[in-house]
Amino acid sequence: KWIRLNQLGKRSYEFSNPTKSRSRLWRRNSSPLNFRRLVGMKSPSPNLPIWEMKLPNVAAMLPVEPAACPAGLISTDTVIVSSVEINSRHGTGLLIQYMFEDFSNIATVSSHRCFHGDRVRSAVHYEVPFEEMKRHEIYSMVLHWFKDSPPRQAYVVPFYKTELLVAIALADLFKTRICVHVMDDQCLYENEISDELMREALGKANLVFAISPEMKSAYQARFGHKLHVLPPIVPDSMILDRSDAVANRQTKVVQSRKPSLTDTVVNLFRRPGTAMHRGKSQTRGILIGNVWDPKWLEMLQSTISGSGYEVDWYSNNPDAMMLNGKAEELAAAGIYLQDPLWGEDLVDELRQRPYAIMPSGTLCNNEPRESVARLSLPSRVPFVTAVSHIPIIVLGSRETAAAQFVANFELGATVDYEAVQFRQAVEHVLDPAVKASIRQNAADIAHSFSSRDLAEWLWSSLKIGQPLDDRFEDLFSLKEIEVNRCNLGDRWPAGVCNREDLRRSLRRLKNRGINPVRIIDVGAQDGAWSRAAAQVFPDADFVLVEPFSSYFRQQISEQKLNSSLQFEFVEAALGDSISNMEAFADPTNQRKKILNIFSDRSQPQSTRIKMMRLDELAHARGWTGPTMLRIEASFVEQLVIAGGLEFINAHVGTIMLEPTLHRKHPLAKSYSEILDLMGNIGFELSDEVANRRCPETGRLKQKFVVFVKRDIESLERVA
Repeated sequence: KWIRLNQLGKRSYEFSNPTKSRSRLWRRNSSPLNFRRLVGMKSPSPNLPIWEMKLPNVAAMLPVEPAACPAGLISTDTVIVSSVEINSRHGTGLLIQYMFEDFSNIATVSSHRCFHGDRVRSAVHYEVPFEEMKRHEIYSMVLHWFKDSPPRQAYVVPFYKTELLVAIALADLFKTRICVHVMDDQCLYENEISDELMREALGKANLVFAISPEMKSAYQARFGHKLHVLPPIVPDSMILDRSDAVANRQTKVVQSRKPSLTDTVVNLFRRPGTAMHRGKSQTRGILIGNVWDPKWLEMLQSTISGSGYEVDWYSNNPDAMMLNGKAEELAAAGIYLQDPLWGEDLVDELRQRPYAIMPSGTLCNNEPRESVARLSLPSRVPFVTAVSHIPIIVLGSRETAAAQFVANFELGATVDYEAVQFRQAVEHVLDPAVKASIRQNAADIAHSFSSRDLAEWLWSSLKIGQPLDDRFEDLFSLKEIEVNRCNLGDRWPAGVCNREDLRRSLRRLKNRGINPVRIIDVGAQDGAWSRAAAQVFPDADFVLVEPFSSYFRQQISEQKLNSSLQFEFVEAALGDSISNMEAFADPTNQRKKILNIFSDRSQPQSTRIKMMRLDELAHARGWTGPTMLRIEASFVEQLVIAGGLEFINAHVGTIMLEPTLHRKHPLAKSYSEILDLMGNIGFELSDEVANRRCPETGRLKQKFVVFVKRDIESLERVA
């Protein structure tokens, strides 16, 4: 039936009351009477995408300009949708507050009440009244909330399916731009959100972020949708600068001493198991993050108890059921429960500690919270790194997101839940040289997690449908993510190099001061690689060497070839003077790949193509100055290099190659042999742009790598 949704909302439904208090366990499946009369008692077939068919047409009837708000209703064009109240008692709430800071002109929506209504003060707040609401009920409710002031943009952090349904309703009813930020997985390893609903939400979102590279890689593999990394961020005012860190270490005096009579008396009035702030030793660590399962808590107790070390735990929820009545038991194991600390108090405490401990999952067969451990980057890890620079010891598997972060940036150690290993890790990070190195590494990346102007950055990114810059992508760009096949289906992501990977790699070269005057693209085909590189080096002259240049130039539209860019086409294939200088290609091949490069003329349909050496080509054209060379020639990279050694030694500072991991032809070279070859001619591996894997087995097949000449600085100076 056709539904005039724009006529609804005249009656103030019971479930639209934003101040209504309820228990999260209360379920009610009834619908508003007026709405149920409109849709009828018979539900449509689940195979019929009724909302996809009807709502775009209905939404078109809504006024383009927001209608005047009724008296007492605040107009806002921004909505934040979260699973529970936004406050400082859970990590997601803290991150949202760090990101937006001012909620005075933001409408907030939550689907569950877990903190007795404790939340930030926003322009207006709405609560989904009960769980398991039908899709049509959520559409009606969202229309009732926002029909007089349609929002332009929405930031959605899904944990339950309700948040995604609210986001989809906003997109369908009001054409709201949607930004989805996946912080916790409830789809791949959990069953809260179905694949179908997640795929629909990702398809209707204008921009999708993931909390970690692991989360990004896993979701891209499952859904084939582009995600970007937006890690936990830290208030800029709390980040520890290098100069402040040095001064703090010079003035801080933490000495161990025997407890005085005053300490003993005060301890009598403290909660059992709590430790004194004064008099703590230089080896007592601080526990960060959440303990998500009783199994983790048991392993933590056993590890700390047998190690001989102690730890303070400023739990955000010391009265939780898991900790109820366990203060004395934990204290006996060397774990002292403390009252929660927030803001500057927590920062001051962290800066006084020698190291932090991060409990995580073991990722064994019966791991209770695998999704949290494997994919979610705990917000406390970047927070501790940025505000204190102290080492972090992760307990659990080295494949967890927390362990990968610590290992990637060399910020500490990861050990099993085993007392001896933990004791050795503490001794390692307390070594002065190791601690100094970790602090330096932390200082190098601290400001990368700053929340300064991040809200503006996010909304600007949402407007263009992609990140405004690559600040976070570059931060994690050198990290190689292994996607676990568990629950991800039988096929692996191919992992080919895309334009974003290429541009990030070229920007890293440019930041090093590498600015070639000429870029030679060997095997250029239609020039897609060169057009992407031209966005980073617009002043360089581009030479596109392609044996089928005339064919590809006919396929290139005028829009792709910017007249302001210097593109020079050379119709030839490059080789060396020793190899057979005749090559053949199948003219019926749509991609025009060269065949029989090693003089195998068995193909019935073949045509002779022109071959020459890079040295004679450069001499004939008079090329000089700093040059970047990119070679995409299957199995014959070494022949191209051998035919241009004179020019390479004199002018080439950077070479980009795409070698295969294993030998594909008796005369070809493997990846390891290419590394040896490049080392012999004075180049060293600088960056790995991307890689290619077998979709069926996940086996690594090919790498896209960058080599830089060891003495490139002198080459640039001479030029």
